[in-house]
Amino acid sequence: MAPGKVSASKLKRDQERAAKVKAAEEKAAAEAAAKAAAEAAEKAAAEAAEKAAAGAAEASPVASPAGPSYASAAGPSSASSAGPSSASAAGPSSATTSGPSTSASADKLSMASLSSALPAKTSSSKPPQPVKPLAVKPLALLDKRNTLRVVTNSYPTKIKNKEVYRYDVIIEIDRLPNKNKATKGRRDNQDSASNNPDKPINRPSDRQRQAACLSLVDRVLADVRLGPYAYDGASTLYALVERLPGGREQIQQQFNKEQLPIPFKKEFFTYGEGITTVTIKASVDSEKEPRKLQGINVRSEGLDNESKAVTQMLSLALTMNARLDANLVSGAGNQIFNKNFRHMTLDQVKVEEREGLESKLKLAEQNLHVLAHYKKTRFFCEGALGILLKNAWSDLDLANKYGKGMKVVTDFDPPSKFKISGVGDHIDNLWLDGRPLLHDSARISGRSFGDFNGFLRAMQRSITVPNPEKPNTKIKRTLSYPVELLKICPGQKLLPKHGKAPPPVTPGERKDRTKDIGTQMQILTRNRTFEQFGVEIAEDPVKVDGVRIRAPGILYKRNAQSLAMPNEKAVGKWFMPKADSFVTPANCIDHIRIFYNYDNKIREKEDVGKKLEALQKELQGPNAVQVLGTVIQNRARMPTVDMVQISAVTNSVEWRKELYMNMETMASQLNIKKERIMVIYADFNPLDSHAFLKLAERLHEIPTQQVNFDKSLRIFGFDTRRNVLAKLNLKAGGLNHKVSSADVSALWGDQAKTLVISYDVCHSSGVRQYRLGDVCTEPSSVGFAFNTGRAPTEIFGDFHLQRPRKEQVNDDILKKRARAILGQYHQNRKELPENIIILRDGVSEGQYKMVRDEEFVAIQEGVRDYLSASKSQKKIAFSLLIVTKRHANRLCMSGQKSFVNVPPLTAIDTGIVRKEGTEMIFVSHSPLAGTAQPMLINILHNDAIFTSNTQLSHFLAALCCEHQVCTSIVSLPETVYAADAYAKRGSDLFNCYKSVAPELKRPVDTLDDGSIDFEAITNRLAYVTSSFRFKRIA
Repeated sequence: MAPGKVSASKLKRDQERAAKVKAAEEKAAAEAAAKAAAEAAEKAAAEAAEKAAAGAAEASPVASPAGPSYASAAGPSSASSAGPSSASAAGPSSATTSGPSTSASADKLSMASLSSALPAKTSSSKPPQPVKPLAVKPLALLDKRNTLRVVTNSYPTKIKNKEVYRYDVIIEIDRLPNKNKATKGRRDNQDSASNNPDKPINRPSDRQRQAACLSLVDRVLADVRLGPYAYDGASTLYALVERLPGGREQIQQQFNKEQLPIPFKKEFFTYGEGITTVTIKASVDSEKEPRKLQGINVRSEGLDNESKAVTQMLSLALTMNARLDANLVSGAGNQIFNKNFRHMTLDQVKVEEREGLESKLKLAEQNLHVLAHYKKTRFFCEGALGILLKNAWSDLDLANKYGKGMKVVTDFDPPSKFKISGVGDHIDNLWLDGRPLLHDSARISGRSFGDFNGFLRAMQRSITVPNPEKPNTKIKRTLSYPVELLKICPGQKLLPKHGKAPPPVTPGERKDRTKDIGTQMQILTRNRTFEQFGVEIAEDPVKVDGVRIRAPGILYKRNAQSLAMPNEKAVGKWFMPKADSFVTPANCIDHIRIFYNYDNKIREKEDVGKKLEALQKELQGPNAVQVLGTVIQNRARMPTVDMVQISAVTNSVEWRKELYMNMETMASQLNIKKERIMVIYADFNPLDSHAFLKLAERLHEIPTQQVNFDKSLRIFGFDTRRNVLAKLNLKAGGLNHKVSSADVSALWGDQAKTLVISYDVCHSSGVRQYRLGDVCTEPSSVGFAFNTGRAPTEIFGDFHLQRPRKEQVNDDILKKRARAILGQYHQNRKELPENIIILRDGVSEGQYKMVRDEEFVAIQEGVRDYLSASKSQKKIAFSLLIVTKRHANRLCMSGQKSFVNVPPLTAIDTGIVRKEGTEMIFVSHSPLAGTAQPMLINILHNDAIFTSNTQLSHFLAALCCEHQVCTSIVSLPETVYAADAYAKRGSDLFNCYKSVAPELKRPVDTLDDGSIDFEAITNRLAYVTSSFRFKRIA
């Protein structure tokens, strides 16, 4: 029988067994939920009694215009008591909040604390953990009346029960003193664990190290005859034998440098000598981490299992052959790439383009599937940093673009790995202990002074050291390195900031390359190790039935009925009638100023003047008058438009000062209130001016729109003109179109009483893990989006900075924001919602339980706090959904000549979805090029708001049509799209503010330990404390 096929009788038995298990689970869940509800009710009653006794409840049920008035969670914004900060190579020390403010705008911002817009900090104690399992009642399946056959990238498997045993692996290095370098005594590599068995070098840190450890362990096992094994490159190894050969307690081998395999020697012994010891021994058996695993038990590992030990073990076995292949290289997750690559040059930077495969295991409807996802990725070339990127290091902008965040290793003994934290001054300008820094660099590296180019920028490394002035505290220090002493660590991908990604591939090409590379890597062909661990993969991916969802209608101002979507089958796009206008024109702009900037020497051939004239003409034309012009006695008055050239070089100190001062004085010069002014900034796309423009927008509270001469203004046709006006109208407080869907009118539309909240996290630090006591200067930015406008479909947003915590959002922030968002809804609608639907993006499957048990509970507490303060007995229903595109599922269908994308608004809820029955895959959009990336939806909580997947898909379809600046369906619900945009905006604003605060004479608030006060910075930069709180500004 082919893999993945079962007999009818077996299928019936499995269905009966599944039905019994499901009934038992539902009964247990109901009992647990009842118990939890009783405990929650008891707790709520106790809290209500306590609040009543304290007289804390507010009398008014409606919030003030700035939101509910509470004390700030961080307390009042006060001066830091940390004392003066010492200067470092990173630049001058920043002023604290007690420093003088040099502008009226700064005075206003320092007073506009979130305390006037956000609620009080509630109890910091953790809420009781829910005892119910991470499962909800499955929704009714999709209505199958409009189906199509869909080809997936999900390969079914057949599992045989094999017993697998876990072993511990310890690799230690005892380094010998370096005889070739003039070092001060013995210095151990920071990556080693010389004479310290509690700190082995094979801790799970990076893929390069794991590959090196794998090469060494494979060398050891080649002589031992252990049989098939799967090793994670760190501390865990799985084998099919319960005891080591010969009944030994452990295997231990020692190697000198010359005996080591090349990958390990290259990683750990670039310089110096030493003895490497490898120890393999049976793991200790425990209830939490059992030593014996059975492959068949993978079917019982659901979303409730935090460790998923069997799934992890089988994932290692799946890629074991590929990871041992010298012609392949491991990437993040279960990604494997060919070492064969195509050389390219971007911005005069050498890069490699490689093909690869990402493979993941997924338990779909009681059967284990292998998801195989083709990848084409660009990597930095390995080698000396100064040579590979030599044209970047003298230019500050290019140095920051490519250097900051890059992993490097020092090119002297002992080698040390670190991530570049920033870019400093020219290396010639830096001194250490009264001498040029280059003298010390030459001494340590054994090079001559002439080997260094003093004009190049220094690469910075942030470290945390004990504070000599304050015991038990730490301070941040910055070390500087010349680029000649650094090498690029291998396997580093180019990020979006580095330039364009590889061109997208068509669905047909993706399908073919997935099969070819999967076969080459022994993943989608006869996989010997995987089969020995008891799993056989089917030859072909499964095909499933997809369901087409009816498109919602689109409403503009004049059409009485909803506008049809004529191209929904092909591209999911509609056309706004030329004679029609936006639903709600802002009609509030008196003046538009166009700032423009270009380098006359470089751009002298560009016809900038004509493009600016066309833009000015459009802004003074009839369309703009209808949208933006002020309405007086039912007659539209044309906004005035002028142009001002910013002459300084973009992103220079002079350019920032010129743009900032122009925006600061605009209102007084024009004698117009700044809320009736808009700014358009025009320049060329490569010029990195966006972050500072948006910072100036926030600090001056004047909405801005950026356009590029070589992109949006290149062909200034009807669509481009309408797009510019759509963005300006939205930022001025208008609404461009509405979405009408009779299928979900109770949940979304003019008559709906539903509050939708989405949130996502963006990391300034690259998710660096700060330990207790570390000086933290890089926050995570949490973006929120919500429909709290007077129009039920009007979506606003904001961000909140927090200490980095991977993807988890701080409980207090969620409580505060939930209260403030509900307050905005109450204020603008004059009623409370019937439903609150939460769409969470950006978390992996292992974090679902955290979202449900911690983040969701915090949001519910914030809602209860607001209802209590409002003395409301309203019962609000909740639904919590994870909505993400960060997954490996890809879909296509057979076309006339090749495989093509599935049409937009295609949903799937059988065959390849999780066994719990609460997952759905939905392709909402049609991509401009390449393969459509579907969204994956998992329901974690549902108070009967959704009853069927058909209803849920119609709700998501409506939200995907709500993107107000285009006339097509987007790939994510608009609130999720907006939350991501606000999270990134918060990160950009923080980074830019931190960088330019000294030249703007603005304070960077700090805490006593030297860490940045993210709550105070949020008060300064968040939109809730500005006139933008009721506008879609990001």
